[in-house]
Amino acid sequence: MSQGNFNPPPAKSGGMSTLMIVLIVFGVLGLICVGACGVCSYGLMNAGKAFGGAVMAELVLPNIRQDDAVKQELGDNLSAENASLSVRGQTTVVDFDVKGAKGTGKAHVEFTGGDPNNPGAPAKANSIRVTLPGGKVVEVSTAPPAMNMPSDANPEMPEDTDTAETADDSAK
Repeated sequence: MSQGNFNPPPAKSGGMSTLMIVLIVFGVLGLICVGACGVCSYGLMNAGKAFGGAVMAELVLPNIRQDDAVKQELGDNLSAENASLSVRGQTTVVDFDVKGAKGTGKAHVEFTGGDPNNPGAPAKANSIRVTLPGGKVVEVSTAPPAMNMPSDANPEMPEDTDTAETADDSAK
């Protein structure tokens, strides 16, 4: 064997392993971002449903407050709690607790109408049902509730007086 020029094999370059590490790190960061976006959108969607349910529950609460059977069983000062909203085709369903001084019932309201493309078009309650603590189901009227005016309220407008003349008279 000859003892000639012996060159050792070239050292392995770290370039390929560095590229793989960078790709893995960016891949993991991308998955984290996608996951975070999914969690945020899910949370916002649920928050929107809860807010929408609470708003729609407040719309029908005056009808429920005026029902004699509900007032007798649950008491006065009724409030809506734990509202949830779901959409089934053209019907929006809102379920919530009706809490009063004497107890808590479960309300189930179905709305139809309203145009998602026209936010000004209101949905109308087709059915309002309240299940009382004893299990009795009360169908509440969907007609607009009557406005209660105090008995001493005067619906007539006061007489219009011309204040310009009195100001002129006082200047003289």
